[in-house]
Amino acid sequence: MDLVSIIVPVYNMERYVGLCVDSILAQTYSSIEIILVNDGSTDGSAGICERYKNQDARIKVIHKKNGGVSAARNDGIASCSGDWITFVDSDDYIAPEFIEKLHKGAKNKAEISACCCMVCFDDRDFEGHYFSSSNLYTDDKKELYLQMIREDSCRPDKRPVHAGIGIAWGKLYKRELLERASLSFDSRLSQMEDIIFNLRAALYTEGFNYIDEPLYYYRQFHRMLIKNNDYNEKFDAVYGKVTEKMMDFLEEASLLDDNEIMDVFYKESFFRIADTLKKCFLNKARKASTRERREAVRELSQRRANAYVIANASASIFKKRKIRLLLFMLKWKMYTLVVVTYRFSQGPTSNGRYKK
Repeated sequence: MDLVSIIVPVYNMERYVGLCVDSILAQTYSSIEIILVNDGSTDGSAGICERYKNQDARIKVIHKKNGGVSAARNDGIASCSGDWITFVDSDDYIAPEFIEKLHKGAKNKAEISACCCMVCFDDRDFEGHYFSSSNLYTDDKKELYLQMIREDSCRPDKRPVHAGIGIAWGKLYKRELLERASLSFDSRLSQMEDIIFNLRAALYTEGFNYIDEPLYYYRQFHRMLIKNNDYNEKFDAVYGKVTEKMMDFLEEASLLDDNEIMDVFYKESFFRIADTLKKCFLNKARKASTRERREAVRELSQRRANAYVIANASASIFKKRKIRLLLFMLKWKMYTLVVVTYRFSQGPTSNGRYKK
């Protein structure tokens, strides 16, 4: 019977980590090891992890200095012994059949088995999120790439969708795949690091099996860290490297000539540029001169991946006039005009991004 390693990064989650571990211990698939990576928690999380370790020999606890979720997951991978690896966030929980069904779904050629999720907005409000019908992806993975680059790119109907395909949780990975492709999480990325990880995992896997059943319970209500319109001086650091990493993947996968994928990449990347200008460099709360703001716009626009997006994106892929105008000004390097005349007055959507 294959051993499944369940890696749980833990950081200041004393309220939820017990429910998370209880849901793992309740799995119908018994051949598991649980690795709780305490990422420098300052609340009671470390003690809770130790109590669970003393109760069940299948539980291992790693205590480390805080380094972020990516470093915690990487430490878990390095310490695990399983034939298969899965990740569960410490404030989430899983259905009793989660491991059993994902492991069963990994038969034949699949080296990654994934499911959809139930999004928990509070302890009573749940919403099922789906990708598409159950399917095994082997040679043609375009649908996966599109979904990872932009979460609503592949919807066969009007059902709600969550970016579960690109997120680390809700999946079972064959250990051999991670070793063969030298896969790890980039600790330099504070957002979307799991999407970059899964794009490369999808590229190198022999098979990606999707089960259209919500077996993972994801808490969302307290995670809205950067989804508002307030000034955030760290916003560029949060998203600044994402476009570069995604372009690296597109080059590695030889997808730069795929017009459909590239249009989705251009669109998502340009919205990251617009959001960075809106929430960081051109935000009214930022203390900077017009010259400093102009220089920030120029520097952002001339980064390798951003420059590629600005040069190649067509205005026709955007619905809003102000986004088209911004693209035009950046194409023609009208950086001062961007600062002086373009005030990003367009109303944001509920998650703080420009309407598409």
